Amino acid sequence: MMAVILFWMVLSAQAPADCPGWLGLGFLYHPPGHGHADGWMYVQQLAPGGPSARGGVMPGDVVSAMNGQRIRYGDEYSLMQRLSRVRPGETVRLTIHRGTRVLDVGVKATTISAERCRAWRDDLVRMQPKHR
Repeated sequence: MMAVILFWMVLSAQAPADCPGWLGLGFLYHPPGHGHADGWMYVQQLAPGGPSARGGVMPGDVVSAMNGQRIRYGDEYSLMQRLSRVRPGETVRLTIHRGTRVLDVGVKATTISAERCRAWRDDLVRMQPKHR
């Protein structure tokens, strides 16, 4: 299942220490399958002036790896769990495909507000797979 996952989070220096870093990136996740061993993130939106925009990411880019690791998460929840480990101040290396070019860009995560951190956690709870 593909879903739009937005990282539209407001910057604030008062976020709790356990909040993820903000990348300012909205994407559609395509998990592995249908003959593809790897998944990818199709970049739909960027926060104007946000970390991904400053790092050189553009709408329409396809992200195939983070920090040299191919994206192979079975679902968006697993991907979001990985992204929740990104800390403010951490630089995430993204391998992006732009047309026929493959680029490596660094995106330095910033701090999010406590309100957006709560929204992030709520989204993770809603995304969590239901076991029968």
